[in-house]
Amino acid sequence: MLVVGAGKRVLETALPALAQLHGQLEIEAVCGRKVRPVSAAGRNWIVERLDSLSSERLRAVNFVYVAVGKASVAPVLTDILARGAQGATLLLETPGLLLKHLRHRPLLARFRAAWIAEDCAFLPWIECARSALARADLGPPRAVVFLQSAYAYHGVATARALLGASRVTRGRRNSAAKQRLRSMHFDNGGQAFSLEPRDYSIGRLAIFSERGLVSDAGWDERIEAFEPHARAIGGLVAAGWTRAAFQGALRLEPECAGGQMVSVRCGSARTPLDQAEQQLAARDAASSGIVQRMESMKRVGFLRLVRSLLAGGPAHPVELGLEDMLVDWWLERPGFWRDGGLTSLRSPVGRGLYGALSRLAGK
Repeated sequence: MLVVGAGKRVLETALPALAQLHGQLEIEAVCGRKVRPVSAAGRNWIVERLDSLSSERLRAVNFVYVAVGKASVAPVLTDILARGAQGATLLLETPGLLLKHLRHRPLLARFRAAWIAEDCAFLPWIECARSALARADLGPPRAVVFLQSAYAYHGVATARALLGASRVTRGRRNSAAKQRLRSMHFDNGGQAFSLEPRDYSIGRLAIFSERGLVSDAGWDERIEAFEPHARAIGGLVAAGWTRAAFQGALRLEPECAGGQMVSVRCGSARTPLDQAEQQLAARDAASSGIVQRMESMKRVGFLRLVRSLLAGGPAHPVELGLEDMLVDWWLERPGFWRDGGLTSLRSPVGRGLYGALSRLAGK
């Protein structure tokens, strides 16, 4: 794998996760704008200039992970393609491309395959929560509520993966006092609500099914945070929005042994972390809950994503990653989203419209 980029995301998430694949995946080089030493994953690395890599080295790599500034994505992809990287699988950092850069989307199709590095779609607690609801015969997840525990397009991807949905059909952003509530509806009937601003240190998570509820510990103490938004949430979630319901909920929580997280537990379901994953989760205090461990859970998710690629499976599809970005843009700017022929990247008309707007933006 060639790693292009040497910023915080690479040093704190990607390289620690990739280092756990020693013997399965070799890092050909870590490239940046200038040569410099960096430290990550308990070792020292020398960042090389991308333009110093020969075409032979580029043609030899199986995977290219690109995590650079948004404005640099297209120039970097153009450069490595021109010098022989067409045979590699591209893993592009979230959100892939910004709205104003969508004219560059054809570059992604020139690689052997292309995926988005959305580790939030591979968080280990998603698997555990879905398994717990199934084991307890409570029905599949129908709604998820993020209390300051989801961010922008990552929140879209997390909700999509948890709810087992494909498309976001509509969404809206409502404000009350200093907080904002994002609501999204998915094509399978699932719903997601996210109260902002994100703050993992105090964040909470609740998952509603037809006949039950999953929550992380301590949520019932913060129900009042949603009271200004009760009408916007409505329906399914409001029906189960009582302290009694939360007190009887299946608890989604880390399981620790000797201070080290070894699994995610929810009801009778347990999702174990292997030794490599435990190493990535080793920095957290034993008292931390699932949301407070989000950064380490993202490292575990990144590892699981790359393992999937090595096994010939998927990462986060480009189509979904770009839709995550697009939904986030609409909710953040005009404050609403509705999937349709003019707005969706799945539509030829929509793709043409966004491509034209991107060319007009010209940046």
